[in-house]
Amino acid sequence: MIIYKTTNLINGKIYVGKDSKNNNNYLGSGKILNLAINKYGIENFKKETLCECLSSKELNKAERYWIKKLNSQNRNIGYNITAGGDGGDTITSSPDYKERCLKCERVGKNNGMYGKKHSSSAIKKMSNIRIAYFQNSENREGLSRKKLGVKNPKHSITMKKYYSSIRNRDKTKFALIKFYNNRTEEEKDAHSERSKIAMKSRKEDKESWELYIKKQSASQKKRWTESKRKEHGKSVKEGIKFIPINFIKRNNIDINYFISLLKSNNNEKVLDLKKKFNAKNIQFSIKSILKNFETIENFKKELIKANES
Repeated sequence: MIIYKTTNLINGKIYVGKDSKNNNNYLGSGKILNLAINKYGIENFKKETLCECLSSKELNKAERYWIKKLNSQNRNIGYNITAGGDGGDTITSSPDYKERCLKCERVGKNNGMYGKKHSSSAIKKMSNIRIAYFQNSENREGLSRKKLGVKNPKHSITMKKYYSSIRNRDKTKFALIKFYNNRTEEEKDAHSERSKIAMKSRKEDKESWELYIKKQSASQKKRWTESKRKEHGKSVKEGIKFIPINFIKRNNIDINYFISLLKSNNNEKVLDLKKKFNAKNIQFSIKSILKNFETIENFKKELIKANES
């Protein structure tokens, strides 16, 4: 086991490496080194032994030492990309990695479509390719398997466990509501306009529209069995029940203050709270809270429990 130095006899640049088999014909496996060998020819490179080692651990340590000592990672001195040892990531370890990444980024002027727009014929062509892709049963099955978590069963189990909790489902739901409520009117209008255009173009092609409706109908029938409908109904009712609790917890509203509003039957201030936290779409009132929890004390207990979890 040796640490060796390969020297370019033309420009004097070096490469430090390790050789566990003491092969005299082996000059090194570095990418930049091999490019240099192809350029200058193998006859213009010389290999010499720097030190001998007794174990792999010692060999790795020695390689790091000699690369650092001879400064062979410096582009003006050597061909080494990494600091040595057990090998390494030759891409992110490269000194000009960030610069190369910026050049590769396809954003702004680096993007081939910068300042241009797809023609209507190009858009239709892309659309037809997508439609043809999804009409292929093998492609659909492949995507279905991915969504079911076949490749990563742990992920599927984790997500099912997470969304089995009504509070977690509500948390996701309210995050989406908050996201959509925070958008400007211009953004909402633009989204609405895009949706209308997409639906209009789909309806214009009668065959694809009929096929789309059939598929949607078939998938809904398959998905919503009688037992699932009942289960969904129960979860919706439970979800509605916990809406005010999640609202109070999420917005850090003082529990005692909210309970005082319930006791005084001050529905106007409850509505003011909803407006204050931009939650107009969230449906609950004092009447519905008392209907779901029977008493104010029961509601308070659930609130405290939710804050502790």
